[in-house]
Amino acid sequence: MKIKHLEESGMNYLEHQRRALKFAMWSCRMYFVCIVHAFLPWFFTDTFSKNVLELANNLGVEKDEEY
Repeated sequence: MKIKHLEESGMNYLEHQRRALKFAMWSCRMYFVCIVHAFLPWFFTDTFSKNVLELANNLGVEKDEEY
């Protein structure tokens, strides 16, 4: 069974699964960072913003490589 989303993303099922799980783990880490920062603002002062920018840059590079 082929899924249109997989075709559009140019990945097979296992590649897509690995990437989705990687994003899930990243999200869990960033959740922890934000919770700690909410209560102890002197911890992780720029961790979330740096990670979001890095993620955006990496996704932009991937998008550029498609074309």
